[in-house]
Amino acid sequence: MKKYFLLLLLSIISAACTPTSKSVIPKAPGENLIWSSNPDRPLWTGDKSKIEDKKLVLVSLAEKYANEAQTRDEALLNAAQNLTAHLSTLAKDRYEKTAVNLGLDTDVIDIQAEVRRYEKQLAGSVAKKLAVQKWHLEKWETPTGIRWNAYVAVTAPLEEINGNFRKNAQENELTALKKAKEGDKELSREQAEKPTKFWAQAGKQDLIVPPQD
Repeated sequence: MKKYFLLLLLSIISAACTPTSKSVIPKAPGENLIWSSNPDRPLWTGDKSKIEDKKLVLVSLAEKYANEAQTRDEALLNAAQNLTAHLSTLAKDRYEKTAVNLGLDTDVIDIQAEVRRYEKQLAGSVAKKLAVQKWHLEKWETPTGIRWNAYVAVTAPLEEINGNFRKNAQENELTALKKAKEGDKELSREQAEKPTKFWAQAGKQDLIVPPQD
């Protein structure tokens, strides 16, 4: 009897510790799941961002749309917006650290303005080159009619992200250098050259440092 109990206990512990790649799809009152692309909702649908195979992986969601095509389109649009927001946050942190390291004040570099400019640049470059890694779709019957949910995992190569970040900084460095050479009577030579030093330093860095193999 003790042996049977021990084996049962070990089997329960083993089951609890076994990794899983799926979770039960929750259901709200009055809703009924009609169809899904996977029997259970994959665990990756709960991911935020991660680095995988030298790529940034982001997961986005679109919920409660009337048809599959619209839901997919909205999920991809959300993915592009989430990528821009994620990279802009990283850029803001990198700019702030660079300014601190060089001892620059906010009157030398307007970090918020630079982040906004970087966001616009992202929208026309990296965000347009997202690749879909995988989908999870759900079709629900709700009190207001048929509704679709779509989860999408998209990828962007770190090489593309970092190259774009460095290129942006290098272009800003050239602009700052030109202004410094033209001169500003109200600024000393040292003050005029500070933005150039800032962008030169920023242009030497990766926005996302790839993990070591």
